[in-house]
Amino acid sequence: MLHRLRAAILFAAILLAPILIGPAAVAQTAPADSAIKGAVYDIGRAEQQVKTLTPSRKANIKRLQRSMEMAGKRLDSSPNKTHASWTEAKQRLDNVNGALATLAGGGAAKPPAAAATPKAAPNSSAPAAAPKTAAPKAAAADPSVARAQREMKLVGAQVRNLRPSDSRGAFRQLKELYRIGGYLGKTKDRSHPAFKQAAQQYNGIKATLVGNIVAIEQKQLMKVAGEIDKMQPLDYSNKQKVNYGRKSLANIQNSLKSLGAPKVPAVQDLYGRTGKVSAMFEKRISDRNTQQASLGDVSGKLAALQKRFHTIKVPGRIEHPATEAKIKSFVASVAAVRAHVKEDFAYIKSIDGKAALNTKDGNTFRFLRSALQGQKQQSLARTLNTVNEEMDLNVQDALRTADFLDKTDPDDVNHRNNRLTGKGQYKKNLDNLAKARKTVVVAALYDKEMARTDAPDRKPQLEKIDKATAGFKEKYKIALNSVRMPKARSDDSKLHKAVAEVFARKKYGYKFERVVINAPLKRVKNRSGNIRGTVSGATVTTYEYEWDQFQATTAEKVGDVYYLYANTFKYYYSGDPQTAVKVWILNRRFQSSQILKENIKQ
Repeated sequence: MLHRLRAAILFAAILLAPILIGPAAVAQTAPADSAIKGAVYDIGRAEQQVKTLTPSRKANIKRLQRSMEMAGKRLDSSPNKTHASWTEAKQRLDNVNGALATLAGGGAAKPPAAAATPKAAPNSSAPAAAPKTAAPKAAAADPSVARAQREMKLVGAQVRNLRPSDSRGAFRQLKELYRIGGYLGKTKDRSHPAFKQAAQQYNGIKATLVGNIVAIEQKQLMKVAGEIDKMQPLDYSNKQKVNYGRKSLANIQNSLKSLGAPKVPAVQDLYGRTGKVSAMFEKRISDRNTQQASLGDVSGKLAALQKRFHTIKVPGRIEHPATEAKIKSFVASVAAVRAHVKEDFAYIKSIDGKAALNTKDGNTFRFLRSALQGQKQQSLARTLNTVNEEMDLNVQDALRTADFLDKTDPDDVNHRNNRLTGKGQYKKNLDNLAKARKTVVVAALYDKEMARTDAPDRKPQLEKIDKATAGFKEKYKIALNSVRMPKARSDDSKLHKAVAEVFARKKYGYKFERVVINAPLKRVKNRSGNIRGTVSGATVTTYEYEWDQFQATTAEKVGDVYYLYANTFKYYYSGDPQTAVKVWILNRRFQSSQILKENIKQ
């Protein structure tokens, strides 16, 4: 960007350099009549004002152009067009018009100083007497001079009617003027006043045409330089655009060469500035080509980065429960994404504004620049926020579990049965405490691997869970030691015999260490039935149920430990057809608390 700014400033300095036009002014002959005198006065004022004008003062330039148009009409109304004063005034007018045209075209012009009007003698008569002494021996002039003057008059009229932007017309008239100059070149008597007048007329028209052409080429140079300054890196790989710039600058220089006026300051200045722009343009082309070569295979690199972008994905949430393996896999995925974003975005930045990209590569470049800087980093940030929150929430759940079990009361029968000595309760709750501890350990690992700065202190959390675990084990011992067989409600040997008979059956094969009848025998009656039928009729079936039942608690060995089992036995006297009658059956049974062997007999 800085390079382009410097280039733009240099272009401006080149294009706004002053343009000097026209030959040096000659002494002004005394006006032959009032029309010439009035025109000379207006021209003199214009010459002084042109010196201070700049292209930005367009209103002043247009005002002076209108004033010079009136001065030209005054000269055209003079009857003394062959007089030296008329020729000199016309030359000065053409010079001023050329300077104004250059200014209007964007250049800077400085007209030659107005010729000083010689002072009249104290006793001189009216200016009307001047023509008698201004053109001696006019009849003896070379015929080619008269022919040149006639044809230059026609050229002068064509020049006055030229549009400011008519480059072809200006060159056509300049070519015609050069042809006329051939006649003057053949003149032998060049000291003759008529030849001098014709030479002045020739120089005036030439100065005007050269000024017009310089102004036109000045505009063209500004246009081409502006287009060059706007060229993007890709444009320097476009042969059509590069060739257009080269050809346009060469055309300007060729046009200036064809003027045949190499010593005119305006031509020399514009030719030199065009050469500077051309040299600057060629340096840019060379620099861009060198830069492109140094970047290597940009297209291939962008294709590879796009593939990497879609291959290296932002990881999803860590599945619960988190494990060390899952943590390490997640951390590795995050590291891969971060490295990919950092490295690939650094490359994108390194070619930004430097690489010449076609449409496809340009689209890939813009996508990667936006996605790497925004989309992917935002997606990763969202995932990390979610995982951080879930890690902390999981730890909070683990701490709540530890707190719940830490509040267990071994003397509370409900706590004892449902948390400590109930079937599988102790093992299940010890497993829950171990899982809670593992949750905190894994969270601590995650905090370390991810270098979290906002993570809670995991040490006191682990200490809390360890304390709860140790306490729970002690409470289990207390609860287990307090478990006893229930008090017997009956010592009926028939009931004990029924238990032994049922347990001995092949379908059960239960063995008990001790049995206690904890609910005595009782008789129960019940009636139930059903209705079956169609639209035409219905059948009602009822059944009378009658049975005896009692409950017994048994102590049985399960593996290396003993558990209490609650059993309900029934003996049916009547029931539905599927009911087994007049035989003891085990109606219901469930495992209860663990009991120490030594406590079974108590």
